[in-house]
Formats: sequence, structure tokens, C-alpha cells
Amino acid sequence: MAEYKGIKGFKVQSLASDPSPLNVGQIWYNTTGNALKYTANLGAWASGGAVPVGVTAGLVSAGSATAALMGAGLASDPDGGYKKISYEYNGVAWGSPVSMNRNVGAYTQGAGTQTAAISGGWYQASDPAGVQSSAETYDGSTWTTVNSCINALGMRSHSGTTGALVAAGGFNVTPSPPVANVEDWDGTSWSEVNDLNTARRTPVQHNGTATAALCIGGTPDSAAVEQYDGTSWTTLAASLNTARGGPGGAGNTTLAIVYGGTPGAMTVTESWDGTSWTELADLSTGTAEGGAAGSTTSNDSALAISGGAGAATAVTATEEWSYADTVKTVTVS
Repeated sequence: MAEYKGIKGFKVQSLASDPSPLNVGQIWYNTTGNALKYTANLGAWASGGAVPVGVTAGLVSAGSATAALMGAGLASDPDGGYKKISYEYNGVAWGSPVSMNRNVGAYTQGAGTQTAAISGGWYQASDPAGVQSSAETYDGSTWTTVNSCINALGMRSHSGTTGALVAAGGFNVTPSPPVANVEDWDGTSWSEVNDLNTARRTPVQHNGTATAALCIGGTPDSAAVEQYDGTSWTTLAASLNTARGGPGGAGNTTLAIVYGGTPGAMTVTESWDGTSWTELADLSTGTAEGGAAGSTTSNDSALAISGGAGAATAVTATEEWSYADTVKTVTVS
């Protein structure tokens, strides 16, 4: 025999005002606004603490949205030029500068946490050698020079920690064609491993670990996505909805977020659920080849740092990504 709920359905509450607190999946009729409403869990960007120095080219970044690290890059302060200073972020403001050992310059990337980070490879136009192979680690108070990368490359994707890292792609000369080179870091030294299927520079930062990583986008502006299993790279069937170079990112191989990128300074944000990409709320300020930090286990937390190389001028804005329960109105159009 059929049950009542199967014949008549469930009754929707009639409320004069929206409920509080909200719970995902709630449905009600708001009698004041004459509207059917429901609660959804949606992601959005919100303004974060301004960085001390606006940066116009790629920089070191690591950590989470509330405990991040950034440094180096091409700065827009009165001194100008390439920088070798870093700053820690506590989710509200940036702390005092900490000097790096090298005048790192631009197009470097980092990985790890705020108190255990690594940076390897960079570019400085004023240096006769141009692209560099030097690397260093940060322990929460001091930067220490470690063994250099095998190849002098800038604009690489870094995924992992100070004890286990995979660095993929990049460029090695000026003008700068992309490369497919990949190196592993074991906490002491670098070793060359299997190449990417597609050569690229400035692929996304921070998506995974040394044995389970995503290499996403890159220049030439690409929508291609490759997944690393610790041995080889596989090109995934699901590409980005918007091709881009130099985006930021967070998450892992099953839950990830990608935002910003070139050409220009994009605001487009996409999330990955392990199968497909979905467009989400845009950044307020475009970013490309700037900094990125966030969760390494999910796509629910990220930090976009500075305007990056794609911006018309250097900016000091940061934005924090998070999910929140949000009231939505049912429409028929």
C-alpha cells in the first residue's frame, strides 16, 4: 500500500522570515516575500589582508588560507626590482619580513606549509644567467639553502612538502618555450622523473602531493589537465572549462580549485570533484602568476595572493575562498 508521503509529498513550511541557523537542504515558503526558498552550500571569495608589497610576477607561496607564506617576486615598492623577502599570513594580516638567502626574483613557486616550505628554480632578467636552479627551505623563522635543482627552470608547478615534492614544467631560456621536465625532491636531493605529456610553463600551483598531483593549465594557455601517480603522468579526459596559464590552485587529485590566470588577469574560478570541472563564483580582482595557498585535502579553502604578472599594475589585494550555507530563491525563468 502506498504511503501518504508518496501520494501527497512532504509539506513545505510557511515562514514569515528565513530560518536561522540555516541547514543545507531546507526548503520553505517565505510569506513576506512570497517566494519559495531553500538553503544551498555555495562557495564565494571575500577580501583578505593586503600584502605589504604589490607583486607583478610569480612568487613563492605556500601554506593554507589562514596560515600562508609568500615571498620574492618583482615588487612595486619604492625600491622596485626583485625581492628576497618573505611574509607570513595569519588569516587577517601579514607579519614582518623575513629575508631569503637569494635575491630570488620572479617566476618561482613554492610548496609546503607556513612553517615548512620549499622553493626551487626562479628567473631574474638582470642576472646574466637568467633562469636559476637554486633552492631553499623555510622552517618558520629562517630560510636555508639546500641542494639545487638539476635543471635551471622557472614557472614550475610545485606539489608536496619539504620532504617530498614534485616540480613540473617551466621554462629554461629567454624567449621562453615551455618544457615538459619533471623533478622529484626527497628532502635532500632532486632527481629527474618521467616528463609531462604536454610541455607547459606556469601550470597551476598546489594541487596534490609528490605521488598524487595534478598539473593544470599552463602557457601556452591550456585547458589540459594531467595527473601524476608518483611514476607517470596521464592526460585526463576532463579539461578546464576555461583555458589559462599561470592560475592559482589548492586541493588534491579528487577535490581541487583553480582560479585566475592569463591571458590578462582572469577572475574565473573552477572546482574539480575528481571527474569534472564546474565554474564557481569569480574573484573580485583578477590574478595571474601571483601567489596561491590553501587546503591540500579539499577545495573548500584557498587564498589568492596579489595581482601577478597578468595584472595591468601591481596590486596588494588578497582574497579568501570558502563555502557557506546560503539562502537561494526558486525561480521559474
